[in-house]
Amino acid sequence: MSTAHPAPTPGGILADADFSGADFSHRSLCGVRFIRCTLDRADFSGADCTDARFEQCSLRDAVLADAVLDGCTLLASSCQRAGFAGASLTRAVCRACAFDHADFSNASLLEATLEQCTWEGASLRCSLWERVSAQGLALRNALLEKIICEDCDFSGASFTACHGRLAMFFSCRMPHSFWQDCRLPQIIAADSLLAQASFSGCQFPRGAFSGAELSQSRFLSSLCTQAHFDRARLCAAAWMDSPCDRSNFSRADLTAAVLRGISCRMADFSHATLAGADFRQADLTQAILHATDWDAATHTGAVLDNARFTDAALLRAENFTAAAR
Repeated sequence: MSTAHPAPTPGGILADADFSGADFSHRSLCGVRFIRCTLDRADFSGADCTDARFEQCSLRDAVLADAVLDGCTLLASSCQRAGFAGASLTRAVCRACAFDHADFSNASLLEATLEQCTWEGASLRCSLWERVSAQGLALRNALLEKIICEDCDFSGASFTACHGRLAMFFSCRMPHSFWQDCRLPQIIAADSLLAQASFSGCQFPRGAFSGAELSQSRFLSSLCTQAHFDRARLCAAAWMDSPCDRSNFSRADLTAAVLRGISCRMADFSHATLAGADFRQADLTQAILHATDWDAATHTGAVLDNARFTDAALLRAENFTAAAR
């Protein structure tokens, strides 16, 4: 500490103090209010900061590993390069904070509220986000390896150059979200709301969008091979320079969708709704079009070499099995 100040006590208020490099590890700091304090490189590892408040503070390079930050409030604070690994942020509120290059590995954010925060280069590896409200979230160059998000609100969020082999978004609300240059080969967005989302320059091979709402979404110069869009609602969605070879569209609703000129070799469209869909000049070599309303789609110039259309015997068997249930 560069200047002597009274040690914080639970429920206390500290303003305009310099605690740079201070050791608060494993201390009880419940309800403490830090106002305009300098806490750079301070060690809060294992500390109990339940209901604490950090207002206009600097926490650059601070260590909050395994800290309890439940009910904590961070307002207009600088947390660049801070370490939140393993921290608990249940019902925490973060507004106008900078988390650039911060480490949230294995952190738990349950029912947290995140507003107007920056996350450039942040590591969210193996973190758990559940019922988080983060409308307008802006992640850039963030590591999303094995992140788990469930029932979160990411409406209008932007994901730029985010990466990680496996990123999981279950039943999340992400309408009007923007995804650019993301490398998420095994993204899972099952049963999530992604209406009017935009995907540009992304790599989603083997991505899982099963049961998702993707109406009026746009895929531009994105890799969607072997992706799972089964049971998804894709009304008026459009793919532009975005190959979908071997992808699964079974039982999806592709009403008025645009796949003009797209490579869909060996893709599975069985039982999909294709009314008004545009497949002109698309490559559907060896595609499965079983039990579809293919004639209701526009497909002038489509390549249909060895494509499989409705198999009457198989359809009878499927109908018999459905009736027997």
